[in-house]
Amino acid sequence: MGRGELMGRLFCCGDTHQDIDIHKLNSTNFKIGNELTKEDILIILGDWGAIWSGDCRDDKMLNWWKNRNWTTFVVLGNHCNYNAIKKLPTVEKFFGPVWNPCESVFIAQTGNIYNLNGKTCLVINGADSQDKNLRKESISWWPEEQITEEDIQKAKFNLKRYSNKVDYLLTHTGGVNVCASLGFKPTISDVRLSQILNTFQYDYHYLGHYHIDKIIDNKTRIFYNDIKEIY
Repeated sequence: MGRGELMGRLFCCGDTHQDIDIHKLNSTNFKIGNELTKEDILIILGDWGAIWSGDCRDDKMLNWWKNRNWTTFVVLGNHCNYNAIKKLPTVEKFFGPVWNPCESVFIAQTGNIYNLNGKTCLVINGADSQDKNLRKESISWWPEEQITEEDIQKAKFNLKRYSNKVDYLLTHTGGVNVCASLGFKPTISDVRLSQILNTFQYDYHYLGHYHIDKIIDNKTRIFYNDIKEIY
């Protein structure tokens, strides 16, 4: 699908971790952000973190995001308060269901295909935390972070409506091949994600999670501090 006359721009960046890595989006580091409008979309590839406490303590960060010039589209990772997020209102946006925590911020629901400024994007949320022993279940990590078989089956079902072809695959974790290229042992979520990777066509796979900026191959790119205009 081509870019419409009034269609905005599309950007990707990696984890922001509440306010820990938010500096990458300040007016100095992301200068072009000063020129954007709500027609433009910034994709956060997991570990957004603005909803962490699930109460008024999150208001400061949500207000920060609400007041950005652009619209924010969030992919969920492993450091996310799934309990709080699943209580948010669901609305229809970008041709699919999303959670809507505040004005101009939308959180993807896994396995759905969204149209972001003319580009079809399959989102598969989740990843496996490697530091669960240092965290407390449902306080600082949530079991819902793991990609499930149901998530994969939902994605496959939705892909049929698009003839098994999308422009972008948006995830947090990378799959077995990405782990191998980085020298990491794949987790359950990586194995499950890889079950679907060769079953459909996509032009690019963008992901976060690994706290590096790295091009894996001509289709796969990891984001952390880099912010790239992808369309």
